[in-house]
Amino acid sequence: MKQLLLSMFLCVVALPTFSQTVGDNVYIYRNDGQQNKFLRKDVREFSYSRKDAADNQHDDIVTQFVRTADSVYSIPLAAIDSISFVTPIDSVITNQTDFTMFRLVSNTGKRFNSFLIDDDAIHIKVPHDEDLSALRPEFRHNGQRVLVGDSEIASGKALLDFSDFLQPQEFVVESSDGSQKRWTVILYDLPVIIINTPDRQPIVTKSVRTEGCEMTLVDEGGEVQDLGMAGVKGRGNSTWLLPKKPYNIKLDKKHEILGMKSSKHWILLANAYYDRTQLRNAVAFELARMTDYPWVQSGTFVELIMNGRHLGLYYLCEKIRAEKGRIEIDKIAPTDTIGEELTGGYLMESAPGGYDEVGENSFLTDFIYRTGNGLYLHWDLKSPDGDVPYQQMNYIREALNRTEQLILDPDSLATGKYRELFDIESAINWWLVQEATLNEEASRTKNVYMYKERNGKFVVGPPWDFDAWTFGMYGTRHFSCTRKSFYMRYLLEDPVFVERAREKFAKYKEIWMENIGEFIVVQREKILRAAARNEMMWPEYHVLNFANEKSFVESTQEMHGALVDQLLWMEEKLAEGDFSDWDENR
Repeated sequence: MKQLLLSMFLCVVALPTFSQTVGDNVYIYRNDGQQNKFLRKDVREFSYSRKDAADNQHDDIVTQFVRTADSVYSIPLAAIDSISFVTPIDSVITNQTDFTMFRLVSNTGKRFNSFLIDDDAIHIKVPHDEDLSALRPEFRHNGQRVLVGDSEIASGKALLDFSDFLQPQEFVVESSDGSQKRWTVILYDLPVIIINTPDRQPIVTKSVRTEGCEMTLVDEGGEVQDLGMAGVKGRGNSTWLLPKKPYNIKLDKKHEILGMKSSKHWILLANAYYDRTQLRNAVAFELARMTDYPWVQSGTFVELIMNGRHLGLYYLCEKIRAEKGRIEIDKIAPTDTIGEELTGGYLMESAPGGYDEVGENSFLTDFIYRTGNGLYLHWDLKSPDGDVPYQQMNYIREALNRTEQLILDPDSLATGKYRELFDIESAINWWLVQEATLNEEASRTKNVYMYKERNGKFVVGPPWDFDAWTFGMYGTRHFSCTRKSFYMRYLLEDPVFVERAREKFAKYKEIWMENIGEFIVVQREKILRAAARNEMMWPEYHVLNFANEKSFVESTQEMHGALVDQLLWMEEKLAEGDFSDWDENR
Protein backbone atom coordinates (compact mmCIF):
# COMPACT_ATOMS: atom_id res chain seq x y z
CA MET A 1 0.00 0.00 0.00
CA LYS A 2 1.29 3.46 -0.81
CA GLN A 3 2.67 5.22 2.25
CA LEU A 4 1.24 8.62 3.15
CA LEU A 5 3.01 11.36 5.10
CA LEU A 6 0.39 12.96 7.32
CA SER A 7 0.88 16.06 9.47
CA MET A 8 -0.71 15.73 12.89
CA PHE A 9 -0.71 19.37 13.91
CA LEU A 10 -4.51 19.34 14.15
CA CYS A 11 -5.30 15.65 14.08
CA VAL A 12 -7.22 14.39 17.16
CA VAL A 13 -8.22 10.76 17.63
CA ALA A 14 -11.37 10.17 19.64
CA LEU A 15 -10.55 8.09 22.72
CA PRO A 16 -12.83 5.60 24.45
CA THR A 17 -13.84 6.18 28.06
CA PHE A 18 -13.82 2.49 29.00
CA SER A 19 -10.80 0.73 30.51
CA GLN A 20 -8.45 -1.16 28.19
CA THR A 21 -5.52 -3.48 28.83
CA VAL A 22 -2.33 -1.59 29.68
CA GLY A 23 0.01 -1.72 26.71
CA ASP A 24 -2.55 -2.33 23.94
CA ASN A 25 -2.24 1.25 22.67
CA VAL A 26 0.31 4.03 22.46
CA TYR A 27 -0.88 7.52 23.43
CA ILE A 28 0.98 10.67 22.46
CA TYR A 29 -0.08 13.57 24.68
CA ARG A 30 0.37 17.02 23.19
CA ASN A 31 0.92 20.34 24.85
CA ASP A 32 -2.44 21.61 23.57
CA GLY A 33 -4.21 19.00 25.71
CA GLN A 34 -5.09 16.73 22.80
CA GLN A 35 -4.00 13.11 22.36
CA ASN A 36 -3.12 10.81 19.48
CA LYS A 37 -3.71 7.08 19.78
CA PHE A 38 -2.07 4.22 17.87
CA LEU A 39 -2.64 0.51 18.23
CA ARG A 40 0.67 -0.68 19.58
CA LYS A 41 0.73 -3.77 17.34
CA ASP A 42 0.41 -1.52 14.26
CA VAL A 43 3.37 0.71 15.15
CA ARG A 44 6.48 -0.40 13.28
CA GLU A 45 8.94 2.26 14.46
CA PHE A 46 9.37 5.49 16.38
CA SER A 47 12.14 7.67 14.97
CA TYR A 48 13.37 11.25 15.16
CA SER A 49 14.61 13.72 12.57
CA ARG A 50 16.24 17.12 12.27
CA LYS A 51 13.88 17.85 9.37
CA ASP A 52 10.44 19.35 9.93
CA ALA A 53 7.24 18.48 8.06
CA ALA A 54 8.19 20.97 5.33
CA ASP A 55 11.55 19.16 4.88
CA ASN A 56 13.54 22.06 6.34
CA GLN A 57 16.81 21.02 8.04
CA HIS A 58 17.44 22.08 11.68
CA ASP A 59 20.44 21.78 13.99
CA ASP A 60 18.47 19.86 16.62
CA ILE A 61 15.88 17.09 16.46
CA VAL A 62 12.52 18.72 15.74
CA THR A 63 10.22 15.95 14.53
CA GLN A 64 9.05 12.57 15.73
CA PHE A 65 7.93 10.05 13.12
CA VAL A 66 5.53 7.21 13.89
CA ARG A 67 5.64 4.54 11.19
CA THR A 68 2.76 2.12 10.86
CA ALA A 69 2.24 -0.62 8.27
CA ASP A 70 0.86 1.79 5.67
CA SER A 71 1.52 5.32 6.91
CA VAL A 72 4.17 7.64 8.32
CA TYR A 73 2.97 10.28 10.81
CA SER A 74 5.00 13.43 11.42
CA ILE A 75 4.64 15.14 14.82
CA PRO A 76 6.53 18.33 15.81
CA LEU A 77 8.65 17.44 18.83
CA ALA A 78 7.83 20.76 20.49
CA ALA A 79 4.15 19.79 20.46
CA ILE A 80 4.67 16.54 22.37
CA ASP A 81 4.09 16.52 26.11
CA SER A 82 4.63 12.80 26.83
CA ILE A 83 4.08 9.24 25.61
CA SER A 84 2.26 6.54 27.60
CA PHE A 85 0.98 2.98 27.21
CA VAL A 86 -1.79 3.51 29.78
CA THR A 87 -5.28 4.15 28.45
CA PRO A 88 -6.44 7.64 29.46
CA ILE A 89 -9.86 8.07 31.06
CA ASP A 90 -12.02 11.11 30.63
CA SER A 91 -11.15 13.70 33.28
CA VAL A 92 -14.69 13.62 34.67
CA ILE A 93 -14.20 10.02 35.79
CA THR A 94 -12.48 9.83 39.19
CA ASN A 95 -13.17 6.26 40.24
CA GLN A 96 -9.88 4.83 38.90
CA THR A 97 -6.38 4.67 40.38
CA ASP A 98 -3.99 5.08 37.42
CA PHE A 99 -1.58 7.75 36.32
CA THR A 100 -2.03 8.58 32.65
CA MET A 101 0.94 10.96 32.46
CA PHE A 102 3.90 11.58 34.76
CA ARG A 103 7.05 13.66 34.47
CA LEU A 104 9.57 15.45 36.64
CA VAL A 105 10.62 19.07 36.18
CA SER A 106 13.88 20.56 37.49
CA ASN A 107 14.32 24.07 38.89
CA THR A 108 15.87 25.04 35.56
CA GLY A 109 12.80 23.85 33.66
CA LYS A 110 14.19 20.58 32.31
CA ARG A 111 11.45 17.99 31.78
CA PHE A 112 12.04 14.29 32.35
CA ASN A 113 9.09 12.41 30.92
CA SER A 114 8.15 8.89 31.91
CA PHE A 115 8.97 6.44 29.14
CA LEU A 116 6.82 3.70 30.66
CA ILE A 117 3.83 3.62 33.02
CA ASP A 118 3.03 -0.01 33.62
CA ASP A 119 1.54 -2.13 36.40
CA ASP A 120 2.43 -0.21 39.58
CA ALA A 121 5.61 1.54 38.42
CA ILE A 122 6.50 4.77 36.65
CA HIS A 123 9.84 4.64 34.81
CA ILE A 124 11.76 7.85 34.07
CA LYS A 125 15.19 8.38 32.46
CA VAL A 126 17.26 11.22 33.94
CA PRO A 127 20.76 12.44 33.00
CA HIS A 128 23.63 10.80 34.85
CA ASP A 129 24.92 14.05 36.38
CA GLU A 130 21.53 15.66 37.14
CA ASP A 131 20.72 16.99 40.63
CA LEU A 132 17.72 14.91 41.66
CA SER A 133 17.24 16.39 45.13
CA ALA A 134 14.56 18.93 44.16
CA LEU A 135 12.26 17.92 41.31
CA ARG A 136 8.66 18.90 40.72
CA PRO A 137 6.31 16.06 39.70
CA GLU A 138 3.69 16.89 37.08
CA PHE A 139 1.03 14.31 36.36
CA ARG A 140 -2.43 13.41 35.14
CA HIS A 141 -4.52 10.67 36.69
CA ASN A 142 -8.03 9.23 36.66
CA GLY A 143 -8.59 9.21 40.41
CA GLN A 144 -9.84 11.80 42.86
CA ARG A 145 -6.53 12.78 44.46
CA VAL A 146 -2.82 11.91 44.74
CA LEU A 147 -1.00 11.33 48.00
CA VAL A 148 2.66 11.25 48.99
CA GLY A 149 2.76 9.76 52.44
CA ASP A 150 -0.29 11.19 54.19
CA SER A 151 -0.25 14.45 52.28
CA GLU A 152 -2.24 15.29 49.21
CA ILE A 153 -0.25 16.94 46.43
CA ALA A 154 -1.24 18.70 43.25
CA SER A 155 0.47 18.42 39.91
CA GLY A 156 3.42 20.78 39.56
CA LYS A 157 3.20 22.17 43.09
CA ALA A 158 5.52 20.07 45.28
CA LEU A 159 9.32 19.80 45.32
CA LEU A 160 10.48 16.28 46.18
CA ASP A 161 13.83 14.54 46.58
CA PHE A 162 14.33 11.70 44.05
CA SER A 163 18.09 11.27 44.57
CA ASP A 164 17.94 8.06 46.63
CA PHE A 165 17.69 5.15 44.18
CA LEU A 166 17.41 2.72 47.10
CA GLN A 167 14.30 4.38 48.52
CA PRO A 168 12.28 5.60 45.54
CA GLN A 169 9.42 8.01 45.97
CA GLU A 170 5.98 6.43 46.15
CA PHE A 171 2.69 8.01 45.12
CA VAL A 172 -0.84 6.85 45.85
CA VAL A 173 -3.75 7.50 43.51
CA GLU A 174 -7.01 7.40 45.46
CA SER A 175 -10.33 7.02 43.65
CA SER A 176 -13.65 8.61 44.52
CA ASP A 177 -14.79 5.39 46.21
CA GLY A 178 -11.74 5.39 48.50
CA SER A 179 -9.78 2.59 46.81
CA GLN A 180 -6.07 3.21 46.40
CA LYS A 181 -3.17 2.12 44.21
CA ARG A 182 0.46 2.65 45.17
CA TRP A 183 2.88 3.68 42.43
CA THR A 184 6.69 3.59 42.66
CA VAL A 185 8.70 6.11 40.65
CA ILE A 186 11.85 4.41 39.36
CA LEU A 187 14.57 6.68 38.01
CA TYR A 188 17.34 5.56 35.68
CA ASP A 189 20.56 7.41 34.94
CA LEU A 190 21.74 4.72 32.51
CA PRO A 191 20.20 3.68 29.20
CA VAL A 192 17.32 1.23 29.55
CA ILE A 193 16.48 -1.87 27.52
CA ILE A 194 12.80 -2.86 27.59
CA ILE A 195 11.77 -6.36 26.50
CA ASN A 196 8.18 -7.57 26.36
CA THR A 197 7.63 -11.22 25.52
CA PRO A 198 4.40 -12.51 23.94
CA ASP A 199 1.75 -12.76 26.69
CA ARG A 200 4.56 -11.89 29.13
CA GLN A 201 5.78 -15.46 29.16
CA PRO A 202 9.07 -15.91 31.06
CA ILE A 203 12.36 -16.81 29.36
CA VAL A 204 13.07 -20.29 30.76
CA THR A 205 15.54 -21.96 28.39
CA LYS A 206 18.91 -21.48 26.69
CA SER A 207 18.13 -23.81 23.81
CA VAL A 208 15.08 -22.21 22.16
CA ARG A 209 14.46 -18.52 21.54
CA THR A 210 11.19 -16.95 22.55
CA GLU A 211 10.25 -15.23 19.30
CA GLY A 212 8.02 -12.21 18.84
CA CYS A 213 9.48 -10.19 21.71
CA GLU A 214 9.16 -6.40 21.50
CA MET A 215 12.40 -4.58 22.27
CA THR A 216 12.84 -0.89 23.02
CA LEU A 217 15.83 1.26 23.95
CA VAL A 218 15.74 4.42 26.05
CA ASP A 219 19.08 6.04 25.28
CA GLU A 220 21.37 8.34 27.28
CA GLY A 221 19.32 11.39 26.36
CA GLY A 222 16.00 9.77 27.21
CA GLU A 223 14.98 9.29 23.58
CA VAL A 224 12.93 6.17 22.93
CA GLN A 225 14.05 3.95 20.04
CA ASP A 226 11.94 1.04 18.86
CA LEU A 227 14.32 -1.83 18.10
CA GLY A 228 11.54 -3.92 16.63
CA MET A 229 10.95 -7.61 17.24
CA ALA A 230 13.48 -10.01 18.69
CA GLY A 231 14.05 -13.58 19.73
CA VAL A 232 15.35 -13.96 23.29
CA LYS A 233 16.82 -16.94 25.12
CA GLY A 234 18.99 -17.56 28.15
CA ARG A 235 22.77 -17.93 27.99
CA GLY A 236 25.74 -18.86 30.16
CA ASN A 237 26.67 -21.96 32.13
CA SER A 238 26.72 -21.47 35.91
CA THR A 239 25.30 -17.95 35.55
CA TRP A 240 22.12 -19.32 33.95
CA LEU A 241 21.46 -21.32 37.13
CA LEU A 242 21.40 -18.16 39.27
CA PRO A 243 18.26 -16.09 39.99
CA LYS A 244 19.39 -13.07 37.94
CA LYS A 245 19.60 -14.42 34.39
CA PRO A 246 21.80 -13.40 31.43
CA TYR A 247 20.22 -13.29 27.96
CA ASN A 248 21.05 -13.82 24.30
CA ILE A 249 19.18 -11.53 21.89
CA LYS A 250 18.62 -11.77 18.15
CA LEU A 251 16.82 -8.80 16.60
CA ASP A 252 14.74 -9.28 13.46
CA LYS A 253 16.65 -6.39 11.87
CA LYS A 254 20.11 -4.94 12.39
CA HIS A 255 20.40 -1.92 14.68
CA GLU A 256 23.20 0.27 15.93
CA ILE A 257 22.81 0.43 19.71
CA LEU A 258 24.42 3.07 21.93
CA GLY A 259 27.27 3.73 19.53
CA MET A 260 28.03 0.06 18.84
CA LYS A 261 28.10 -1.25 15.29
CA SER A 262 24.92 -2.42 13.62
CA SER A 263 24.01 -6.05 14.24
CA LYS A 264 21.12 -8.35 15.04
CA HIS A 265 23.02 -10.18 17.77
CA TRP A 266 23.54 -8.88 21.32
CA ILE A 267 24.32 -10.20 24.79
CA LEU A 268 22.98 -9.05 28.16
CA LEU A 269 25.42 -10.09 30.90
CA ALA A 270 23.97 -10.16 34.42
CA ASN A 271 27.26 -9.76 36.36
CA ALA A 272 25.29 -10.08 39.57
CA TYR A 273 26.64 -12.79 41.79
CA TYR A 274 30.31 -13.38 41.15
CA ASP A 275 31.28 -9.76 40.57
CA ARG A 276 30.70 -7.22 43.33
CA THR A 277 32.29 -4.50 41.21
CA GLN A 278 30.07 -5.23 38.17
CA LEU A 279 33.11 -4.08 36.19
CA ARG A 280 35.28 -7.15 35.63
CA ASN A 281 34.07 -8.00 32.12
CA ALA A 282 34.11 -4.34 31.07
CA VAL A 283 37.65 -3.80 32.38
CA ALA A 284 39.01 -7.02 30.86
CA PHE A 285 37.47 -6.22 27.48
CA GLU A 286 38.99 -2.73 27.70
CA LEU A 287 42.42 -4.21 28.40
CA ALA A 288 42.01 -6.41 25.32
CA ARG A 289 40.94 -3.42 23.22
CA MET A 290 44.23 -1.73 24.17
CA THR A 291 46.16 -4.53 22.48
CA ASP A 292 46.55 -4.99 18.72
CA TYR A 293 43.56 -7.30 18.35
CA PRO A 294 41.73 -6.36 15.12
CA TRP A 295 38.40 -6.49 16.99
CA VAL A 296 37.25 -6.91 20.58
CA GLN A 297 33.62 -6.82 21.61
CA SER A 298 32.34 -3.45 22.87
CA GLY A 299 29.78 -3.03 25.60
CA THR A 300 28.01 -0.54 27.83
CA PHE A 301 25.99 -0.62 31.02
CA VAL A 302 22.20 -0.54 30.86
CA GLU A 303 19.26 -1.37 33.07
CA LEU A 304 16.77 -4.00 31.99
CA ILE A 305 12.98 -4.04 32.22
CA MET A 306 11.39 -7.31 31.14
CA ASN A 307 7.63 -7.70 30.98
CA GLY A 308 7.19 -4.63 33.16
CA ARG A 309 9.58 -5.88 35.86
CA HIS A 310 12.78 -3.97 36.55
CA LEU A 311 15.63 -6.53 36.67
CA GLY A 312 18.53 -4.24 37.52
CA LEU A 313 21.97 -3.51 36.10
CA TYR A 314 23.23 -5.38 33.01
CA TYR A 315 26.16 -5.13 30.63
CA LEU A 316 24.97 -4.98 27.02
CA CYS A 317 27.70 -6.09 24.66
CA GLU A 318 28.36 -7.24 21.14
CA LYS A 319 28.22 -10.96 20.56
CA ILE A 320 31.40 -12.63 19.29
CA ARG A 321 30.31 -13.58 15.79
CA ALA A 322 31.62 -14.01 12.29
CA GLU A 323 30.08 -11.00 10.55
CA LYS A 324 31.04 -7.65 9.06
CA GLY A 325 32.34 -5.27 11.70
CA ARG A 326 33.12 -8.09 14.13
CA ILE A 327 35.17 -11.17 13.22
CA GLU A 328 35.54 -10.71 9.49
CA ILE A 329 36.24 -14.07 7.89
CA ASP A 330 35.07 -15.55 4.61
CA LYS A 331 31.61 -17.04 4.78
CA ILE A 332 31.81 -20.73 3.98
CA ALA A 333 28.87 -22.16 2.05
CA PRO A 334 27.42 -25.68 2.50
CA THR A 335 28.73 -26.50 -0.99
CA ASP A 336 32.33 -25.58 -0.07
CA THR A 337 33.54 -29.12 0.53
CA ILE A 338 36.76 -29.32 -1.47
CA GLY A 339 39.80 -27.25 -2.36
CA GLU A 340 40.64 -23.79 -1.07
CA GLU A 341 37.05 -22.96 -0.18
CA LEU A 342 37.04 -25.76 2.40
CA THR A 343 39.82 -24.07 4.41
CA GLY A 344 37.71 -21.28 5.88
CA GLY A 345 36.41 -19.37 7.48
CA TYR A 346 35.60 -21.07 10.78
CA LEU A 347 34.80 -19.66 14.21
CA MET A 348 34.67 -21.90 17.29
CA GLU A 349 34.56 -21.76 21.07
CA SER A 350 35.96 -24.26 23.55
CA ALA A 351 33.47 -25.63 26.05
CA PRO A 352 33.36 -28.02 29.00
CA GLY A 353 32.63 -31.66 28.33
CA GLY A 354 33.84 -34.89 26.82
CA TYR A 355 32.35 -37.43 24.44
CA ASP A 356 28.90 -37.31 26.03
CA GLU A 357 28.60 -33.60 25.22
CA VAL A 358 29.67 -33.78 21.57
CA GLY A 359 26.79 -32.60 19.39
CA GLU A 360 26.18 -32.13 15.70
CA ASN A 361 28.41 -29.05 15.37
CA SER A 362 31.06 -29.89 17.95
CA PHE A 363 34.13 -32.07 18.15
CA LEU A 364 37.02 -33.19 20.35
CA THR A 365 40.67 -32.98 19.39
CA ASP A 366 43.35 -35.41 20.57
CA PHE A 367 44.37 -32.97 23.32
CA ILE A 368 43.57 -35.33 26.23
CA TYR A 369 45.68 -38.12 24.77
CA ARG A 370 48.65 -35.94 23.89
CA THR A 371 48.80 -34.17 27.27
CA GLY A 372 47.67 -36.91 29.63
CA ASN A 373 46.23 -34.23 31.93
CA GLY A 374 42.72 -35.69 32.03
CA LEU A 375 41.04 -32.76 30.26
CA TYR A 376 39.23 -32.86 26.95
CA LEU A 377 39.48 -29.98 24.51
CA HIS A 378 35.93 -29.70 23.24
CA TRP A 379 35.10 -27.21 20.47
CA ASP A 380 31.67 -25.88 19.46
CA LEU A 381 31.55 -24.62 15.89
CA LYS A 382 29.90 -21.16 15.77
CA SER A 383 30.40 -20.49 12.08
CA PRO A 384 29.38 -22.13 9.87
CA ASP A 385 26.25 -23.15 11.73
CA GLY A 386 23.11 -25.10 10.95
CA ASP A 387 23.53 -28.33 9.02
CA VAL A 388 27.33 -28.34 8.57
CA PRO A 389 28.62 -30.85 5.98
CA TYR A 390 30.79 -33.64 7.40
CA GLN A 391 33.62 -32.58 5.07
CA GLN A 392 33.84 -29.22 6.85
CA MET A 393 33.64 -30.75 10.34
CA ASN A 394 36.31 -33.27 9.41
CA TYR A 395 38.56 -30.59 7.89
CA ILE A 396 38.54 -28.23 10.87
CA ARG A 397 39.04 -31.08 13.37
CA GLU A 398 41.99 -32.52 11.49
CA ALA A 399 43.52 -29.10 10.82
CA LEU A 400 43.44 -28.36 14.55
CA ASN A 401 44.80 -31.80 15.41
CA ARG A 402 47.77 -31.19 13.10
CA THR A 403 48.39 -27.84 14.79
CA GLU A 404 48.08 -29.35 18.26
CA GLN A 405 50.58 -32.08 17.41
CA LEU A 406 53.16 -29.47 16.42
CA ILE A 407 52.58 -27.54 19.67
CA LEU A 408 52.24 -30.34 22.22
CA ASP A 409 55.11 -32.54 21.04
CA PRO A 410 58.40 -31.04 22.37
CA ASP A 411 60.45 -32.08 19.35
CA SER A 412 57.93 -30.61 16.92
CA LEU A 413 57.57 -27.46 19.01
CA ALA A 414 61.30 -26.88 18.83
CA THR A 415 61.15 -26.69 15.04
CA GLY A 416 58.75 -23.71 15.18
CA LYS A 417 56.67 -25.18 12.36
CA TYR A 418 53.51 -24.68 14.39
CA ARG A 419 53.87 -20.93 13.78
CA GLU A 420 52.98 -21.55 10.12
CA LEU A 421 49.54 -22.74 11.25
CA PHE A 422 48.99 -20.88 14.52
CA ASP A 423 49.02 -17.09 15.02
CA ILE A 424 51.25 -16.34 18.01
CA GLU A 425 50.42 -12.58 18.00
CA SER A 426 46.80 -13.22 18.98
CA ALA A 427 47.77 -16.06 21.33
CA ILE A 428 50.13 -13.74 23.21
CA ASN A 429 47.42 -11.07 23.47
CA TRP A 430 45.01 -13.64 24.86
CA TRP A 431 47.56 -14.98 27.37
CA LEU A 432 48.63 -11.56 28.65
CA VAL A 433 45.02 -10.45 29.22
CA GLN A 434 44.21 -13.70 31.06
CA GLU A 435 47.26 -13.40 33.32
CA ALA A 436 46.88 -9.66 33.94
CA THR A 437 43.31 -10.16 35.10
CA LEU A 438 44.21 -13.27 37.16
CA ASN A 439 41.48 -15.22 35.41
CA GLU A 440 41.20 -18.55 37.20
CA GLU A 441 38.85 -19.74 34.44
CA ALA A 442 41.90 -19.77 32.16
CA SER A 443 43.19 -22.76 34.11
CA ARG A 444 40.70 -24.93 32.25
CA THR A 445 40.00 -25.68 28.60
CA LYS A 446 36.88 -23.51 28.23
CA ASN A 447 35.74 -20.09 27.04
CA VAL A 448 38.46 -19.84 24.37
CA TYR A 449 37.37 -18.38 21.04
CA MET A 450 39.44 -19.19 17.99
CA TYR A 451 38.90 -18.61 14.28
CA LYS A 452 40.53 -19.51 11.00
CA GLU A 453 40.36 -17.48 7.82
CA ARG A 454 40.41 -19.17 4.42
CA ASN A 455 43.99 -20.35 3.80
CA GLY A 456 44.87 -18.69 7.09
CA LYS A 457 46.24 -19.53 10.51
CA PHE A 458 44.31 -20.29 13.69
CA VAL A 459 43.76 -16.98 15.52
CA VAL A 460 43.05 -16.95 19.26
CA GLY A 461 40.45 -14.60 20.75
CA PRO A 462 39.00 -12.24 21.45
CA PRO A 463 39.04 -12.94 25.22
CA TRP A 464 35.73 -13.67 26.95
CA ASP A 465 34.27 -14.38 30.42
CA PHE A 466 35.82 -12.50 33.33
CA ASP A 467 32.99 -12.04 35.81
CA ALA A 468 34.08 -14.84 38.18
CA TRP A 469 37.36 -15.70 39.90
CA THR A 470 39.31 -12.74 38.48
CA PHE A 471 41.22 -9.63 39.61
CA GLY A 472 42.67 -11.07 42.78
CA MET A 473 39.81 -13.20 44.02
CA TYR A 474 42.42 -15.87 44.76
CA GLY A 475 45.24 -13.44 45.44
CA THR A 476 47.85 -12.11 43.04
CA ARG A 477 51.34 -12.98 41.85
CA HIS A 478 50.65 -16.27 40.17
CA PHE A 479 49.98 -17.55 36.66
CA SER A 480 46.47 -18.74 35.84
CA CYS A 481 47.21 -20.48 32.55
CA THR A 482 48.38 -23.74 34.10
CA ARG A 483 49.66 -26.95 32.58
CA LYS A 484 46.00 -27.96 32.03
CA SER A 485 45.05 -24.80 30.19
CA PHE A 486 44.76 -24.77 26.42
CA TYR A 487 48.25 -24.62 24.84
CA MET A 488 49.90 -21.86 26.85
CA ARG A 489 52.27 -23.83 29.04
CA TYR A 490 53.63 -25.55 25.95
CA LEU A 491 53.96 -22.35 23.95
CA LEU A 492 56.05 -20.82 26.74
CA GLU A 493 58.70 -23.44 25.97
CA ASP A 494 59.23 -21.74 22.61
CA PRO A 495 61.92 -18.99 22.89
CA VAL A 496 60.41 -17.12 19.94
CA PHE A 497 56.99 -17.02 21.62
CA VAL A 498 58.51 -15.86 24.93
CA GLU A 499 60.61 -13.11 23.39
CA ARG A 500 57.65 -11.75 21.46
CA ALA A 501 55.55 -11.92 24.64
CA ARG A 502 58.16 -9.80 26.45
CA GLU A 503 58.05 -7.20 23.69
CA LYS A 504 54.26 -7.01 23.64
CA PHE A 505 53.95 -6.95 27.43
CA ALA A 506 56.38 -4.03 27.72
CA LYS A 507 54.19 -2.03 25.36
CA TYR A 508 50.85 -3.07 26.86
CA LYS A 509 51.91 -2.64 30.50
CA GLU A 510 52.70 1.03 29.89
CA ILE A 511 49.33 1.58 28.15
CA TRP A 512 47.40 -0.37 30.80
CA MET A 513 49.04 1.33 33.79
CA GLU A 514 48.44 4.76 32.30
CA ASN A 515 44.80 4.33 31.26
CA ILE A 516 42.94 1.56 33.05
CA GLY A 517 42.73 3.30 36.44
CA GLU A 518 40.82 6.21 34.95
CA PHE A 519 38.60 3.82 33.01
CA ILE A 520 37.65 2.02 36.25
CA VAL A 521 36.83 5.28 38.03
CA VAL A 522 34.72 6.61 35.14
CA GLN A 523 32.76 3.38 34.82
CA ARG A 524 32.32 3.08 38.60
CA GLU A 525 30.89 6.58 38.90
CA LYS A 526 28.67 5.96 35.90
CA ILE A 527 27.01 2.91 37.47
CA LEU A 528 27.22 3.97 41.14
CA ARG A 529 23.50 4.44 41.80
CA ALA A 530 22.40 1.59 39.56
CA ALA A 531 24.90 -0.80 41.16
CA ALA A 532 23.70 0.07 44.68
CA ARG A 533 20.12 -0.60 43.65
CA ASN A 534 21.16 -3.82 41.92
CA GLU A 535 22.69 -5.09 45.16
CA MET A 536 19.45 -4.35 46.99
CA MET A 537 17.45 -6.17 44.31
CA TRP A 538 19.73 -9.24 44.28
CA PRO A 539 21.11 -9.51 47.83
CA GLU A 540 22.36 -13.08 47.48
CA TYR A 541 25.47 -11.82 45.65
CA HIS A 542 27.24 -11.57 49.03
CA VAL A 543 27.39 -15.35 49.33
CA LEU A 544 29.17 -15.99 46.05
CA ASN A 545 31.57 -13.11 45.46
CA PHE A 546 33.24 -13.13 48.87
CA ALA A 547 33.18 -9.33 49.10
CA ASN A 548 30.35 -8.70 51.52
CA GLU A 549 32.68 -7.07 54.06
CA LYS A 550 33.73 -4.36 51.58
CA SER A 551 31.85 -1.46 50.05
CA PHE A 552 31.24 -1.23 46.33
CA VAL A 553 33.88 1.50 45.94
CA GLU A 554 36.40 -0.45 48.04
CA SER A 555 35.83 -3.49 45.83
CA THR A 556 36.65 -1.51 42.67
CA GLN A 557 39.75 -0.05 44.30
CA GLU A 558 40.88 -3.51 45.36
CA MET A 559 40.31 -4.77 41.80
CA HIS A 560 42.53 -2.02 40.41
CA GLY A 561 45.18 -2.69 43.06
CA ALA A 562 45.23 -6.40 42.21
CA LEU A 563 45.70 -5.60 38.52
CA VAL A 564 48.60 -3.23 39.20
CA ASP A 565 50.30 -5.71 41.56
CA GLN A 566 49.94 -8.52 39.04
CA LEU A 567 51.38 -6.40 36.21
CA LEU A 568 54.44 -5.52 38.28
CA TRP A 569 54.97 -9.18 39.16
CA MET A 570 54.49 -10.28 35.55
CA GLU A 571 57.14 -7.78 34.51
CA GLU A 572 59.63 -9.47 36.84
CA LYS A 573 58.73 -12.98 35.70
CA LEU A 574 58.89 -12.16 32.01
CA ALA A 575 62.29 -10.54 32.47
CA GLU A 576 63.52 -13.66 34.25
CA GLY A 577 61.83 -16.06 31.82
CA ASP A 578 60.41 -17.86 34.86
CA PHE A 579 56.98 -19.37 34.28
CA SER A 580 57.16 -22.04 36.96
CA ASP A 581 55.00 -20.28 39.53
CA TRP A 582 51.67 -22.03 39.09
CA ASP A 583 49.71 -24.68 40.93
CA GLU A 584 50.43 -28.09 39.42
CA ASN A 585 47.13 -29.41 40.76
CA ARG A 586 44.94 -26.86 38.94
